[in-house]
Amino acid sequence: MDKFKILTEHSPWFILLCLLVGFGYAWLLYQKNAPWNKTINRILFAFRWVLVTILCLLLLGPFIKYFRNYLEKPVIVFAIDNSQSIPNGNDTNGLNVIKDKLSLLSEVLKKKDMNVELQLLNKSASTEDLKSLKFDNPTTNLSQLLKDIQSNYENRNLAGTILISDGIFNQGIAPTYNQYNFPINTLGLGDTIPRRDINVKSVYYNKIAYAGNKFPMLAEIYNTGFKGENVNISLRQNGKVIDKKTIKLSRENGIAEVEFYHTSEEKGLQHYTIEAESLKDEFTFKNNIQHIYIEIIEGRQSILLVALTPHPDIKAIKSAIDKKQNYQLDIYIPGISQLKDNIKYDLVIFHQLPDNASTALNVLDKYVKDNSSVFFIVGPQTNVNYLNTIQNILTINSRPGQKDNVTPSLNKDFEKFKIENEEASIINAYPPLSVGFGEYKVKENSDIILYQKIGNTVSNKPLLVINSNKEKKIGILCGEGIWEWRLREFQDTKDTKVFDEFISNILQYMASKEDKRKFRVYPINNQFLISDRIIFEAETYNDLYEKIYGQKIDLRITDEKGASVSYSFVNNENTSRFEAKGLKPGIYKYYATCKLGGKIEGSGGEFTVKEILLEALSTTADHNLLRMLSSQTKGKFYPATDIDKLVEDMKKSVGRNIIHTNEEFVEAINLIWLFFLLLTLASAEWFLRRYKGGY
Repeated sequence: MDKFKILTEHSPWFILLCLLVGFGYAWLLYQKNAPWNKTINRILFAFRWVLVTILCLLLLGPFIKYFRNYLEKPVIVFAIDNSQSIPNGNDTNGLNVIKDKLSLLSEVLKKKDMNVELQLLNKSASTEDLKSLKFDNPTTNLSQLLKDIQSNYENRNLAGTILISDGIFNQGIAPTYNQYNFPINTLGLGDTIPRRDINVKSVYYNKIAYAGNKFPMLAEIYNTGFKGENVNISLRQNGKVIDKKTIKLSRENGIAEVEFYHTSEEKGLQHYTIEAESLKDEFTFKNNIQHIYIEIIEGRQSILLVALTPHPDIKAIKSAIDKKQNYQLDIYIPGISQLKDNIKYDLVIFHQLPDNASTALNVLDKYVKDNSSVFFIVGPQTNVNYLNTIQNILTINSRPGQKDNVTPSLNKDFEKFKIENEEASIINAYPPLSVGFGEYKVKENSDIILYQKIGNTVSNKPLLVINSNKEKKIGILCGEGIWEWRLREFQDTKDTKVFDEFISNILQYMASKEDKRKFRVYPINNQFLISDRIIFEAETYNDLYEKIYGQKIDLRITDEKGASVSYSFVNNENTSRFEAKGLKPGIYKYYATCKLGGKIEGSGGEFTVKEILLEALSTTADHNLLRMLSSQTKGKFYPATDIDKLVEDMKKSVGRNIIHTNEEFVEAINLIWLFFLLLTLASAEWFLRRYKGGY
């Protein structure tokens, strides 16, 4: 039953005063003789007394405190593993029987005044959808399914969960590792007896290879029930066999490795498949193939490091660059190594150059004047005055012989490439570098990546600065000794991941050429899974390189067989994205056109759509996992053959309603019924007075 209280900030004695005011007002108005009888007069007196009293009470600003009670019915959740592995291990008729009996159980539970809700791997659903349920989800994450239930039904009257699954999962952790605060009854589907099968379980390859170079592709072939037999493994491209090997399956439930080497002269994304031939009595052929997508590029971007003398910084930089496959580093130290004059370098690093002795001055002048990006690392041998004349991003006025020991402090506003908070904390803890003491003036169109931190104070002096206003990029690191950064990180974390990634990102950014096209269309990822949304981003610019909108864009997407589909869309300020739907697995080329300033501009590229075969990699049901899960949560396990017993046990289950009480505060002046009460009192009094001749 709902209850309420009337509250006010004023003393309760004011209520008596309101009654007296209402009484006095009514008495003054109706004490004289009137053209109506005493009964009518008393009625009019009561109307006016109540009306004035309520109006006076409203001046006190009273609140109504409601206590509302409601019943929450117990909830039973059907958690259904609707992945593709379910129909792989169960016949259609058997699945239909299970769905029918679950629908019947749902109706029985509802008649017992219980709510029944359906939770799938990828969404919530209604129990009315049970009979039309499709088992088509490409992955299985049972842990996430149960965590979603625990989160969605927190603080609700969750009486229990029935998990209908084969126990196979291929994403997330095992559900038995988590703790759940509700009982989980499990219904085990599928067959726990391994079936005869050949499975191309995993493939290992580099996503990038160079034209003309051999690159490896390694496949792991798993077999069940075919020990001692030979199987042919083929490498195909565009449906043609380009290599073939025969292996003997020497171990039951074992893995055999097959390695292919291939050379491609064709640039761009290349699509290969590794296939195992189908053997007699094999359970399924869906897992006999794996798709491989490799980008064949023309060559590596070249970086030249010119150093005054051997230095530990050189080794630190080389170690970071060597982890990037598409970069080639050459080192030139005058008198020690030779300079390769026939190579066009994308980035040249000068370590402690220019110096006072004009070492390698011809090399310095050559690359400062051409289109190669340059990066200076300043050290004690650097001729700072000459450095100021050959670049336009930073002026250093240092005092000879005076040094500062400064630690790096990352500029939080730097956005040219992403640096995570955890990485930033490691960078900010690097040991100090020795830099020249003096004034540092950063010029326009320059970005500070690191500031100089002296003690606990972050100064406005740059430690690392780059510019990006032209195709030719220039960067300056105002101190040498970064090898100590790498050494310290390894000492603290037993790894150099952050240093290597930070240095390689800087060099990669500087070696890349800035895209000044007025029209760009590109997919948000180079690789999509078949279940992903394939989104394209469009950018259009005017002559001042300002973004503009409202342009009609034509996009054509072509598959490997040459079949194409065309789209048209208009970009606007709210969204410049477009989604392409219905694309099957494979490599796609795209080309978009747009008319800007009376000229047709174009933009194109490639992307891949990959099929997910995770559900075909394991076909043997894991009922032990389901038993353990039910045991941990005080539930019961039922094999699919005992579904009738599950239904009978659930019919006997008794869920209890929970009574909830909510408190609600409402200002009395906002009560709509009070408005109509006052209106009724005033209207009734006016009508009686007029009807009896009082006006």
